[in-house]
Amino acid sequence: MITGACDQRKVLEDVETISSHRSIFSSALGENWPMIPLELQPWAHGIFRALLDRQFSLRGVMALERNVRKQASAIILAMVLIFASGQILPGVRLP
Repeated sequence: MITGACDQRKVLEDVETISSHRSIFSSALGENWPMIPLELQPWAHGIFRALLDRQFSLRGVMALERNVRKQASAIILAMVLIFASGQILPGVRLP
């Protein structure tokens, strides 16, 4: 169990033993490549993260909010209508 700053530092600096490259998505396809930037080591993560910083800044996220809310509302409405109709799965109905 990691309990202090010293232990955290050791974990973050030991990229040979502790790796974020789990290949969760690529292994499902029979491949072995990392999800960028999530599964990259810290030194490589920063390079790709710098490319995304503008999109994930407060201003960038605020610009996306209206469209995201609109799409989320449409998805939720569709789910409510499907649920209300009883056609959750073909042939399955609510009592």
